[in-house]
Amino acid sequence: ERRDGEGRIAWLEQALAGSAKDLEPQSAAAAAATEQYRALLARVNALAPARSAFVERVRAELGDRPGVAFAGDRVVLETDPLFAGRHTMRLTREGEARLGAVARALAATVGQVPADAAWVLRVEDYTDAAPPRAESAFRSNRALSAGRAAAAAEYLAGQGVAEDRLSAVAMGAARPLEAGATAGGGRHERRLEIGLAPAEAAAEGGGQPAAPAG
Repeated sequence: ERRDGEGRIAWLEQALAGSAKDLEPQSAAAAAATEQYRALLARVNALAPARSAFVERVRAELGDRPGVAFAGDRVVLETDPLFAGRHTMRLTREGEARLGAVARALAATVGQVPADAAWVLRVEDYTDAAPPRAESAFRSNRALSAGRAAAAAEYLAGQGVAEDRLSAVAMGAARPLEAGATAGGGRHERRLEIGLAPAEAAAEGGGQPAAPAG
């Protein structure tokens, strides 16, 4: 019985040692992911003063206009006033004016970005949940979103924002502002969200990079 007990103990020790060895790669991966998150968070924090200043500059120009809101360090522009129709990429004069204010705000605050920071102006387009009409040139909300994000980024580039500092992201109907939003959506769901972000985060968040407009 003693030998049998010693054998069982030896078997358990071997099994535990094997399990610990199997867990080593998972532990290493978790540690690497944690380190990457901390590094990204540090880069986000380094941008914080410039992000806040950017939002305040836009607020000073557009804060009293309908369809303009601010969510933390992002500027939120409803797209109904920006585009000439719910399924087009053509900007209205009001849309050009509002995006022009965004470009001026960036130009006024970019000096606050640390010299060694890799950053972009992230332009996210969101739609409501209603599918595009049959006569629309877009087959899906994601495609419509991609076109509008690219059109907005293209206009910002024309206003002096460096193209390599622009990230146009199609979010489609993702992340509705109101939980359980219906297909009818609402004008608040149709929006651009614009803000400074670390360059490596340019295409994160469930969106897809948008191809250039045109």
